Amino acid sequence: MNKNIHNLIDKLASQEEEFLKSEFLSPVLNGQPVMIRIAGIVMTMRIIPGNFQGWGVFKPTSRRLAKHVRAPSMVEKRKYLDLFPALRFILHHHNQNTWFGTPYPDARFQISGSVPIYLCEEVQLFDQICARFDSHVCWFDEVDSRKSPKNANYLRESLANLRKPEQLDGLSREEIEAYQVAHKIAYETSEEAQKEKELGRIKTALKRAGAGYRSHIERGDTFTIEYVVDGHTHRSVVSKDNLSVISAGICLSGYDRDFDLQSLAGVIAEGHNKDHIFNTEGRNWNQYGYHGHHNDDDYGDDDW
Repeated sequence: MNKNIHNLIDKLASQEEEFLKSEFLSPVLNGQPVMIRIAGIVMTMRIIPGNFQGWGVFKPTSRRLAKHVRAPSMVEKRKYLDLFPALRFILHHHNQNTWFGTPYPDARFQISGSVPIYLCEEVQLFDQICARFDSHVCWFDEVDSRKSPKNANYLRESLANLRKPEQLDGLSREEIEAYQVAHKIAYETSEEAQKEKELGRIKTALKRAGAGYRSHIERGDTFTIEYVVDGHTHRSVVSKDNLSVISAGICLSGYDRDFDLQSLAGVIAEGHNKDHIFNTEGRNWNQYGYHGHHNDDDYGDDDW
């Protein structure tokens, strides 16, 4: 037993010495070590420079460090990629330098969801690509030249117009799934989505105070909001950032800015109960140049 252990150690030491005299090729992610297999044992090595990312040929400087010496040739890179199984994806978004894709079915693996594809080169949204899976991550290989760009162009044009996924036709299940991801991301950053979020903030603040939303106008950094408290209509000007009150629309003796929309609506409700409310705004909403949102579902014309 001891003899076998010593033989294994001697073999490892010999192969380490040979390795230290050689060069190796590897893909590298920024700041991440690479894994090397020597005599069946996996070792990790840090790369110099530490911010290197991409394909490179490296020379060990010690058992834990290796420095970048040159870029690999196309033949060298192809030999490396051919060591691993190929998988197909359709790209649906990217985050900084990493693309994500929806996988096509492959009987060899159970892969689903959004998969990161590393070191993609010269790709576009909705391209169908091949990647190589090294049992840990997927490395970009190439755009799948067997696929017509027609569907990818159709998907990109549809996303530019924010068409809903259910409005598309003639696509595979994987293409629809990829579009759903891309559409969600694009919509969440769209102007329409931002307006819905703003409206939701206003309605939530009013609802918590027991008030009802009527409409609002956006002007620069402020909202002018019309709302109903105990059957009475009020208008207030608040900051877009945090809904803090700029002008309450009722007499607060100069303390308007001590409130936000929710607390103001609560004070107004209490004031109505005690008959202490003095409205400082006129009743003609048109004088404010109304062009914002309006909801008549809960309030009749008598309240307008």
